[in-house]
Amino acid sequence: MQYICITNKIQSEMKTITVFFILLPFFIQSQSVVVEKINECRSTTDSYFNNRCEVDLKIFGDEVRKNKYIRVSTIIKAVDDQNLELIGEEKKTKYAEISGSNASVTLNLMPTSRKAQVIKELSGEIAMFMPSEANGGIVKVKNLSKVPMIDLLPKLKDLDIVFLTKESVEKFKMEQKNKLESDLKKQPKEVQDLAANIFSIFDEYFKWGDAKNEVNFMINGEQEKIISLQFEKPNGDKITNNGYMSSGDFITYYFNEDIESNYSLNITVEPSAALKKIPFSIKNIELP
Repeated sequence: MQYICITNKIQSEMKTITVFFILLPFFIQSQSVVVEKINECRSTTDSYFNNRCEVDLKIFGDEVRKNKYIRVSTIIKAVDDQNLELIGEEKKTKYAEISGSNASVTLNLMPTSRKAQVIKELSGEIAMFMPSEANGGIVKVKNLSKVPMIDLLPKLKDLDIVFLTKESVEKFKMEQKNKLESDLKKQPKEVQDLAANIFSIFDEYFKWGDAKNEVNFMINGEQEKIISLQFEKPNGDKITNNGYMSSGDFITYYFNEDIESNYSLNITVEPSAALKKIPFSIKNIELP
């Protein structure tokens, strides 16, 4: 396997060279979008990790200072000077928290042509917002244990989140197990035997849904619109999860302590009505 990674910062034992094309801003509506860094990897394999072009953008301006979260909500055009299309499967970024007066986001593009000197055009749309209960960016759910199997975000048409009880999780696991067993019956006996051994090991060391201090949800729709799920005690203390595991729409969050029935769930989510959107377009971005 052969691959090469190219970055706009070239380091050696003697010195560090920084390519100054990073200072190429695009100004619109008092905002500035700057190409901060490009890191590109090319490989003879099909691996995504070794075949990508990462473009770090820094965004700052008046509107940025007024908001808390920001992302590139869509990449409209990305093409190099060889007219090679650079938009891959990822056409948007996850939300980043704004720090002070600026924020950074990373776009994952396809590798450019080996002959390319510049990214001829990179354009899209930036979305940002300041969450609050009033604008729908913060949704507080009290007595979560009393609202199982009910959509917690009824005002959002393209996103549902449902709290699952222990019984609901067991039902989900049984449905998945029955489906797998049904599919395996169509396979040769040696495949069925191998799967049985794998399942027994899986059940022994990874009993999903049986861990202590866990909370389970089913999320349907655009999951990237959910910024965080955080529990709050009656005295106002916040409990942040220490990790999660997901399989499709099924997500389990893990905590270091029990989640009591009188705790509130605070969901930070992208509010459709209060979203500020700003287009951007940068041309002739020099490649490293």
